[in-house]
Amino acid sequence: MNKTELIKAVSDKTYYSQALVKEILYAAQDVVVENMADGEEVRISGFGKFCVKRRAARKYKGFDGKVRRRKETYIPCFVAWEGLKKKVKRAGNIRENFWSGAKYNR
Repeated sequence: MNKTELIKAVSDKTYYSQALVKEILYAAQDVVVENMADGEEVRISGFGKFCVKRRAARKYKGFDGKVRRRKETYIPCFVAWEGLKKKVKRAGNIRENFWSGAKYNR
Protein backbone atom coordinates (compact mmCIF):
# COMPACT_ATOMS: atom_id res chain seq x y z
CA MET A 1 0.00 0.00 0.00
CA ASN A 2 1.40 3.37 -0.95
CA LYS A 3 0.51 6.83 0.39
CA THR A 4 -2.23 7.46 -2.19
CA GLU A 5 -3.89 4.13 -1.40
CA LEU A 6 -3.62 4.85 2.32
CA ILE A 7 -5.32 8.22 1.86
CA LYS A 8 -8.14 6.62 -0.13
CA ALA A 9 -8.60 3.82 2.42
CA VAL A 10 -8.76 6.25 5.37
CA SER A 11 -11.13 8.48 3.41
CA ASP A 12 -13.44 5.54 2.69
CA LYS A 13 -13.37 4.41 6.32
CA THR A 14 -13.94 7.86 7.89
CA TYR A 15 -16.10 9.47 5.19
CA TYR A 16 -13.80 12.53 5.19
CA SER A 17 -12.71 13.90 1.84
CA GLN A 18 -9.46 12.64 0.39
CA ALA A 19 -8.11 16.21 0.40
CA LEU A 20 -8.72 16.54 4.15
CA VAL A 21 -7.22 13.12 4.90
CA LYS A 22 -4.19 13.98 2.76
CA GLU A 23 -3.70 17.24 4.66
CA ILE A 24 -3.99 15.48 8.03
CA LEU A 25 -1.61 12.69 6.96
CA TYR A 26 1.02 15.17 5.75
CA ALA A 27 0.67 17.22 8.96
CA ALA A 28 1.11 14.07 11.09
CA GLN A 29 4.12 13.06 9.00
CA ASP A 30 5.68 16.52 9.49
CA VAL A 31 5.17 16.35 13.26
CA VAL A 32 6.78 12.89 13.47
CA VAL A 33 9.75 13.96 11.33
CA GLU A 34 10.29 17.22 13.26
CA ASN A 35 10.24 15.42 16.61
CA MET A 36 12.60 12.71 15.40
CA ALA A 37 14.95 15.35 13.98
CA ASP A 38 15.08 16.84 17.49
CA GLY A 39 16.04 13.42 18.87
CA GLU A 40 12.66 12.76 20.49
CA GLU A 41 10.64 9.60 20.08
CA VAL A 42 7.01 9.56 18.99
CA ARG A 43 4.73 6.96 20.59
CA ILE A 44 1.40 6.11 19.02
CA SER A 45 -0.58 3.98 21.45
CA GLY A 46 -1.75 0.75 19.87
CA PHE A 47 0.61 1.13 16.90
CA GLY A 48 4.25 1.62 17.84
CA LYS A 49 7.12 3.95 18.53
CA PHE A 50 9.19 6.00 16.08
CA CYS A 51 12.65 6.63 17.49
CA VAL A 52 16.20 7.61 16.58
CA LYS A 53 19.09 5.20 17.19
CA ARG A 54 22.75 6.10 17.43
CA ARG A 55 25.04 4.06 15.20
CA ALA A 56 28.54 4.23 16.69
CA ALA A 57 31.64 5.11 14.73
CA ARG A 58 33.65 2.06 13.73
CA LYS A 59 36.41 0.75 11.55
CA TYR A 60 35.81 -1.74 8.75
CA LYS A 61 37.70 -3.32 5.86
CA GLY A 62 36.75 -2.28 2.36
CA PHE A 63 36.74 -4.55 -0.67
CA ASP A 64 40.30 -3.52 -1.40
CA GLY A 65 41.40 -4.66 2.08
CA LYS A 66 42.09 -1.14 3.38
CA VAL A 67 40.83 -0.25 6.83
CA ARG A 68 38.26 2.55 6.65
CA ARG A 69 36.41 4.55 9.27
CA ARG A 70 32.70 5.19 9.42
CA LYS A 71 31.47 8.24 11.31
CA GLU A 72 28.89 8.12 14.06
CA THR A 73 25.42 8.50 12.59
CA TYR A 74 21.82 8.57 13.75
CA ILE A 75 19.20 6.47 12.01
CA PRO A 76 15.39 6.42 12.24
CA CYS A 77 13.76 3.28 13.59
CA PHE A 78 10.29 1.94 14.31
CA VAL A 79 9.37 -0.42 17.13
CA ALA A 80 6.00 -2.09 16.63
CA TRP A 81 3.51 -2.40 19.48
CA GLU A 82 3.08 -5.97 20.74
CA GLY A 83 -0.57 -6.10 19.65
CA LEU A 84 0.42 -5.06 16.13
CA LYS A 85 3.04 -7.80 16.00
CA LYS A 86 0.45 -10.38 17.04
CA LYS A 87 -2.06 -9.22 14.42
CA VAL A 88 0.56 -9.35 11.66
CA LYS A 89 1.68 -12.80 12.80
CA ARG A 90 -1.94 -14.00 12.86
CA ALA A 91 -2.50 -12.63 9.34
CA GLY A 92 0.63 -14.47 8.19
CA ASN A 93 -0.67 -17.72 9.69
CA ILE A 94 -3.99 -17.26 7.93
CA ARG A 95 -2.25 -16.76 4.57
CA GLU A 96 0.08 -19.74 5.09
CA ASN A 97 -2.79 -22.00 6.07
CA PHE A 98 -4.93 -20.73 3.20
CA TRP A 99 -2.28 -21.69 0.66
CA SER A 100 -1.53 -25.03 2.31
CA GLY A 101 -5.22 -25.94 2.38
CA ALA A 102 -5.30 -26.35 6.18
CA LYS A 103 -8.09 -24.90 8.29
CA TYR A 104 -7.20 -22.10 10.67
CA ASN A 105 -9.00 -21.77 13.99
CA ARG A 106 -9.01 -18.35 15.58
